Amino acid sequence: MLRSLQARLITAAVLVLVLCALLAALGSYRAAITEADEILDAQLAQLVKTLLFLSQVNGGRAAGDIGNGLQSDHSYTTFQIWQLKEPGPGGVGVYLSNPADTRPFPRLMLRSGDMDNQRSFDRKDGFSQAESDGRTLRVLASTSADGVYRAIAGQDLRDRREMAEGIARSNVRPYLLVLPLGILALVGLIYQSLRPIRRLTLEVSSREPTHLAPLAISDVPKELVPLIRALNDLLQRLQTAMEYERQFTGAAAHELRTPIAALHAQLDAMRLAGDKETRIRAHQQASATAIRLARLVNQLLTLSRFDAESLPSGHTTDLAELARELCQDMGPAAIKKDIDLSLHALTARVRGDEDAMRILLRNLLDNALRYTPKGGRVEVSVGAMDGMVRLVVADSGPGVPPQRRAALGQRFNRLDQMDGTGVGLGLSIVLGIADQFEGRIIFGTGLDEQGLAVTVEFPGSGEAN
Repeated sequence: MLRSLQARLITAAVLVLVLCALLAALGSYRAAITEADEILDAQLAQLVKTLLFLSQVNGGRAAGDIGNGLQSDHSYTTFQIWQLKEPGPGGVGVYLSNPADTRPFPRLMLRSGDMDNQRSFDRKDGFSQAESDGRTLRVLASTSADGVYRAIAGQDLRDRREMAEGIARSNVRPYLLVLPLGILALVGLIYQSLRPIRRLTLEVSSREPTHLAPLAISDVPKELVPLIRALNDLLQRLQTAMEYERQFTGAAAHELRTPIAALHAQLDAMRLAGDKETRIRAHQQASATAIRLARLVNQLLTLSRFDAESLPSGHTTDLAELARELCQDMGPAAIKKDIDLSLHALTARVRGDEDAMRILLRNLLDNALRYTPKGGRVEVSVGAMDGMVRLVVADSGPGVPPQRRAALGQRFNRLDQMDGTGVGLGLSIVLGIADQFEGRIIFGTGLDEQGLAVTVEFPGSGEAN
């Protein structure tokens, strides 16, 4: 099977060209055969008319054999002239055709030397075939208007066929001579027409992996423009992804460097501690650092997944039921800090992947519980209004000043929070998930005129509640 587009085009075009040429040659050949037969029949008819005319003018006085038939390179013609009766009404002669000729009627007046004396006068007028001296003849017989003379002319069918085929071959020969030239011209045109594809292939294959500049659209066939635009769009996305990857890798390396160095220092302090109390304190610090490091790695993996994948959007999720489930799961953490965790939820379905929505809500709850002091409050509400589903997580923690809320969601930005367990990625993950499902996030003041309230609005799924 041919995998090359150029080979396919050339093969298909050559096959079509050869087939068309063969059909045209065959049609021309058959048309030439038919035309030659018609011309030769017309020649016979003209000869017969001439013989009849000459017989009437001569008055039947000629008689005998004029020798062999008129011969050419392709065909020869034989003939006979018969006198069926005396000229004049009722067979009474107005004059004697030849007083010395006493042969009875009908009598042979004239013939070519290669036409035998067989009785041909009784042949019906018109075209027919006859055998003569082992040859098959195409014969035309015709009688004069007064019924006195009958002329019969014939042509050898073999010679007629040779002549017709010669004419037909002469008509077909130009097709066969031009066909190779046409094939060469067609191959050249196809090769030339596919040059933009070869140029594009060479340009793409010669690029360095980091060279993601758009491909030029000028001077290319319009059929390639959609492909090049799609490639340029892909290159743009790859460039954006690589740029983010460089930024993400650099920031992640920077963020990992600090807790790893701290963990090494705490382990060294624990190893070199001279008393039990110092070792216990170093162990506690190392454990806290390890927990923060594990959380950072998990958050990085989660964020990397959402950046690299397009989340499925064909599913719907009951955000209220999901909020009940997560509030129940995080209840022990709230009780441990003596935080009042409350939920107000009405059934509200959104278009979005359930796992992604769970991660979004868990990050919001985790941030609220982490930054809310002991004895504080966290309220979660879910509801639908005007075709929008609204999720609000509000706390009574220290909050974020209005002038600094624009920086919320920036990666690895903890806004100088004193809590060392945060890594500055939770809200970044929330923003990424909300963006994929056409959501909108609003930061506002939390409970008791303090704290932080995070509002996430999604388009409703349109399903009945």
